[in-house]
Parts: sequence; structure tokens; C-alpha cells
Amino acid sequence: METANWQVLVLMGLFSSLVLWKIASARRGGELYIRRIAGLNAIDEAVGRATELGAPVLFHPGIANFSNIQTLAAMGILEHVAKLCAKFGTRMIITTGQPVMVPI
Repeated sequence: METANWQVLVLMGLFSSLVLWKIASARRGGELYIRRIAGLNAIDEAVGRATELGAPVLFHPGIANFSNIQTLAAMGILEHVAKLCAKFGTRMIITTGQPVMVPI
């Protein structure tokens, strides 16, 4: 390990101890702060706005097939949007650029 030096060891120890301290704090029941993602709030507002207007929600997961990581992430977002649409009774239109994605 010719490139490893003592600074890397110190930083690794510092970050490891920080992670272990936060894990121990969470197990003791300490209060955790999880920041809301602004994009998820915008999705909730957009579905609510479409419901108020009586318009359908259009969702497009991307142009790649199912083996692409971005498409897999879009499926998780699609699940959230579909649950919101079902909750509010809003029609949902899902388009896809790949025929293989239709049954999925």
C-alpha cells in the first residue's frame, strides 16, 4: 500500500467513529433529523393540483429499458405517484419508450 498514509487512516477512523456514534444514538432513542426532499414535496403538490383540476397525471419513467438504474429509480417514484393517484381518485397515464417496459 504505497499510496496509503496516516492522513487517510485518521480520516477513516474519524468517519467510522462518527457513523458508529450516530448508530448508537439512534438505538438509544435519540431524535433523528431526516430532511425532506423538495422534489417529493413537489410531486405531492402536482398530483394534488391535477386532482383539483380534474386532469390526469402523466408519468414517463424514461427512455431506457429495465436494466438501467435510472429506470429502476423511476419505478420507485412511480409507486409513490400511483399510490397518491389511487388515494385521490386521479386518473394516471404512464408512457414508456421501450416496449419491454409495458408489462412491467
